[in-house]
Amino acid sequence: TPSPSHTPSVTPPPTRTFTPFPPPTLSPATPAVAAPDSPTAPPASVTPGPTDTPALPATPPPTLTPRPGEGAFYNPYASPTSQGALPVAPAGESGPVGPALPEINQIVVSYAGQIAPLVALPDGVSRAAPLAQGDVFAVSRSGQVAAVAPDHQLYVDGAPLLVSPASQFGLSPALLISDLAWSPDGTYLALRVDTSDPNHVSAIDSGIWIYEPASNRSWQVFRNTYAGQAEQLHQQRQARGMTWAPNGQALAIVAETPLGLATVPVPLTHDANAWVEALPYASATWTADSQALIVSGDTWDGRNVVGRVEMDAAWTYTEYTSRPLSGIQAHSAALLPNGRLALVGSAAPGSLALYVMPAMPGGQPVQVTRTVSGQVLRVEWNASRSAVLVTLRDAAGATGVWLLRPDGAAQPIALSEGTVSAARWR
Repeated sequence: TPSPSHTPSVTPPPTRTFTPFPPPTLSPATPAVAAPDSPTAPPASVTPGPTDTPALPATPPPTLTPRPGEGAFYNPYASPTSQGALPVAPAGESGPVGPALPEINQIVVSYAGQIAPLVALPDGVSRAAPLAQGDVFAVSRSGQVAAVAPDHQLYVDGAPLLVSPASQFGLSPALLISDLAWSPDGTYLALRVDTSDPNHVSAIDSGIWIYEPASNRSWQVFRNTYAGQAEQLHQQRQARGMTWAPNGQALAIVAETPLGLATVPVPLTHDANAWVEALPYASATWTADSQALIVSGDTWDGRNVVGRVEMDAAWTYTEYTSRPLSGIQAHSAALLPNGRLALVGSAAPGSLALYVMPAMPGGQPVQVTRTVSGQVLRVEWNASRSAVLVTLRDAAGATGVWLLRPDGAAQPIALSEGTVSAARWR
């Protein structure tokens, strides 16, 4: 019989060096983002961030030339001086067409409850051996498979999770694992745990957990808190997503608060009982050196921005653009290897496209892909920032997945029969 308390037995996390944040001996300065509950808080300071030097390949690919009806192209390998006026892809016209884009090989999908690599499904998922069952899953670059099965339990390479937040009796009926993400090297698995009852004794386990399969250890790095459990509005928070830093030593957690969505950066070994800083930006992606976050989307004061937050003691913020300047609703911005920014933007409700802009204050986003119709449900960049997966819901309520690239390519992800219920990068 399961213990009625469901008290988690948290194994202490391993000792690891966390590089994105300053050493503990530093005296933190006043955060640039003021406390949201203070009506007299001073405005955030804007300090230019470091210059990003483009990392160009040894042999740049040839410049693409559009054919009639294919829209315009943007060459991400061209220098800012030679780029000139960026072309605009006319609404409703596609970018490059033809063979499947190479990033297709990095995609794993769930269809009819079966999880399988997309490249193994040329004639439908029924002809491919599934990796696992379920719609909540993550596959590491080395092929490790984590999935929540129909029995409500998490399995990692076929073995059930038997440590916190679960136990030998499984996961509490009031808890649900809603999202998974492998660290870049596959050492750790991040779990997003939700609760159906904030007042249930097991609700203390809701939030973000880290699981280390090799040692069978786990620990909680972020705990959900609900109305009545925290006095300050920005302290009432529920995790809605998480993204690993490229060095595998930190997570950027998207949290829902009464003030709006927030981004909470935490180190790998963070204690869930310790204080966290909530940055008032709806989405964030890491820079390649794990030293800063590219933030974008709506803020707590009702603005829509694209900027950069340094992982220093002051959370130094540099704003690149805002909706009054760009004319679009921006989110999910990322820093490209060539030093420019790419972002998913909406010029009109119910539509989206990929835009590219210089990573400097006052930069103007320029549309480079066709316009796609639908409501955005999930956006996920691949590790190399060469493509982004956008999951959306169309006007009929069906789920669709698009692969967009900063060079203007845009392809829908579809099977020969039925639709993809979930798609993730491996």
